[in-house]
Amino acid sequence: MNLKLTNSLNFHNVRRIFLGFILGLIIIGSWVFLSSEKNNEIIADVVYDSEIIPLPNQTKVVPEKEEEEEEAIKDIHSNGYVTDEKLKNTDSEELKRYSYFSSFKASLNEQQELALEKNKPVLSIILQSAGQNKLLNAQITEKLSNNVTLSVSPYLENHNAVVDQFSKYGFEIWMDMAAITLNVNHDYGDLALNPANNYDSNINLLTQQLKNKDKITGLILEPQSLIIQTEDLWSHIVKDIFAEGYGILDNTSQVMKPALFFYNDYRAPYIKGDQVFDKNMTLETFANVLSNVRKSVLEQKRMVITIPIPSPASLDILSEWVKNLEQEGITLVPVSAQAKL
Repeated sequence: MNLKLTNSLNFHNVRRIFLGFILGLIIIGSWVFLSSEKNNEIIADVVYDSEIIPLPNQTKVVPEKEEEEEEAIKDIHSNGYVTDEKLKNTDSEELKRYSYFSSFKASLNEQQELALEKNKPVLSIILQSAGQNKLLNAQITEKLSNNVTLSVSPYLENHNAVVDQFSKYGFEIWMDMAAITLNVNHDYGDLALNPANNYDSNINLLTQQLKNKDKITGLILEPQSLIIQTEDLWSHIVKDIFAEGYGILDNTSQVMKPALFFYNDYRAPYIKGDQVFDKNMTLETFANVLSNVRKSVLEQKRMVITIPIPSPASLDILSEWVKNLEQEGITLVPVSAQAKL
């Protein structure tokens, strides 16, 4: 009897152990499955009592090259050199063809873009030879709308420091090309373009004018410049300027060949100026000429005027006149906006 009871107990013990083992495997498998589902969720924090311990950031890691491109776009945007559309497409054809022009042109607001699109009266003003007088520099940034374009001399000392200061205020910067004109009493400097020189000599002079100069959107050709009298020479110089990525504002009265407005079968930033003020005007004459400009813009719809750096008194007249343009139905735009690209 005792032997049978012992065998019976051993049999039941083994069965219980086997069933317990199977049940344990089922429980463990279920727990592993549920845990794997939960692990797919991103956990932002671990909570121990009332203390929250943040885990390392689990967002996408941006490759180093993408980070550099994003920083470059942010830097351009903060300086206001290009439009929002250009920020969206930094590889645009225009940027590839005319790098300086596209990078350093001032951005347009919605009102300016609409005025251009709807062919409403728009005006561009270039304040010529800025940067040479510290007092006037301060008054320009204080009193004048940054939609006025500034031009600087190729002989300006501390060019980069001066234009950096203007750029911080949002001004678009162009450079006056030194070139021999009909005005024999004017000092053109040693780097002036000369139609008596060949192409290579003139390109070398222009290269020296541009040397170590930053934030230049384009180059301005003065009225009565003799370089355009040699059409083939000027045509080759223009192509070289476009190849380097700059725009051109031609203030001569000569009618140019249509080919100059194109480069490699694409529209080029070749802009014709309409009027250049006499720098020896009296204050009364200056105010009257500005009034006539207002009438001309309303008639012509588009106009580009160049004003030599004024005295503090004439700068006051100009700044007040500019403030009233909007009430007259005229939109002030930087010179670059006049390029029909």
